Amino acid sequence: MSQARSGLRAASRVKFFSQIGQDRFLWENFFRGKRGGVFVDIGAYDGEKFSNTLFFERSMGWTGLCVEPLPSAFAKLKQTRKAVCEQVCVADFEGEADFIEADDRAGPDEKMLSGLSGNFDPRHLGRLARTAQTSRRVPVTKLSALLAKHALTKIDYCSIDVEGAELAVLSDFDPERFRISLFTIENNYDDERIPRLMADKGYDFVGKLEHDYVFKRKDVQRLAHTSVICAVWHKDPMRAELLRGHAENLARQTVPVEQIYVFDGGDAPPDSLKGRTISVAENLSIYQAWNVALSLVATPLIMNLNLDDRLAPDAVETMENEIRKQQAAAIGGDWKICHSQAETDAVEPCYPADRLPLETNWPPRKGETTRLGSSREGSGTYGPVTMWRADVHAKAPRIPWRLNDGSLIQAAGDLAWWLMLSQSLRYRIVRLPLIIGNYHSHPTEQAEFRYAHEGPLFSDPGVSFI
Repeated sequence: MSQARSGLRAASRVKFFSQIGQDRFLWENFFRGKRGGVFVDIGAYDGEKFSNTLFFERSMGWTGLCVEPLPSAFAKLKQTRKAVCEQVCVADFEGEADFIEADDRAGPDEKMLSGLSGNFDPRHLGRLARTAQTSRRVPVTKLSALLAKHALTKIDYCSIDVEGAELAVLSDFDPERFRISLFTIENNYDDERIPRLMADKGYDFVGKLEHDYVFKRKDVQRLAHTSVICAVWHKDPMRAELLRGHAENLARQTVPVEQIYVFDGGDAPPDSLKGRTISVAENLSIYQAWNVALSLVATPLIMNLNLDDRLAPDAVETMENEIRKQQAAAIGGDWKICHSQAETDAVEPCYPADRLPLETNWPPRKGETTRLGSSREGSGTYGPVTMWRADVHAKAPRIPWRLNDGSLIQAAGDLAWWLMLSQSLRYRIVRLPLIIGNYHSHPTEQAEFRYAHEGPLFSDPGVSFI
């Protein structure tokens, strides 16, 4: 079983707990596959309800520290969590302070509005005014003192949710003494001082998840969401030069990508090539090579990109955003057909497909012939450029690569794959009306001309989906 299928099946079984997906966002973008990490959860409440760290503890084997001053919540926290638990407030001073505890009779979540009285935003006080309140004295410590007490100097993730005291908590943080890779910081009222302070401490703003701000250390890299697979034919005399251009093109993407190259015929990858590689002794068709590449995929999304084709610099990011927005299993944009490698390499950012002729008839619809386009009529579109979810391989382990008579599919395997997804498996596939990249056309060799001869073979002898 490939890493893609096993990893995604495992992911589908886990339970996330955060209120607005903080744990899932961090897992998908930074911590996918990371086991044995360390967290600090300041404002952990009962350790389960809307917890930002429970997923990492239960599903990824992380350890850490949970901090909660509220007595009733702390009692459950100690029962719920394996992490070390500390009943204390964190602020910018040491000592004691008045802690306002909200009554939950006005609603099941009202108690989570509790916090230090001196740190509330006026708007938060308005919310508290709707509930009964109890004031109690609680111990207070600084973040640095707390981390030093528990010998926590290298932390993967820190969640801060303290109902208005976030700035006070952060003011004492020393990034040179304590290495914290990522923060989620509640900022209900968009206090501009928080991002300014984090920037001063050497952190980059990643994004906003509703009322939570996400920050990362500058040296922390976001994980790739997409694997781009490529077959490298051992008889291509230009493969070394094309590989350099291919790798450089992917390196210019606006989001990170995982590069996977399959070399056939015993060909060895160059030492300078970045990405994951596999070399096989047999001669492979392009679709056989793609299936070999699937065994190395460990990302939630997959694309294929021929060695001589080039993606727009924002192509992967655009398609990632759209496949999620459209909730599709596969999404495709169009190629601009180019007639030289130099023209192909001069790729632009994504732009509307209607700027070019030969609009493609895609996705394939039952009872209609799918026209992929042709460069014989000048520069037009040919497509699509496809991205698909890796979890579809749970139902369709392989991309179609041979016919029922045992002969190899040479050119139309893409279409067989799309038809399998959309018609046989009833997945949703969507066309994105954008030019996503440049396609290098060879009038005597490329698939847009060979497809017309191979297409009829789909019905006689038929495609093998095994």
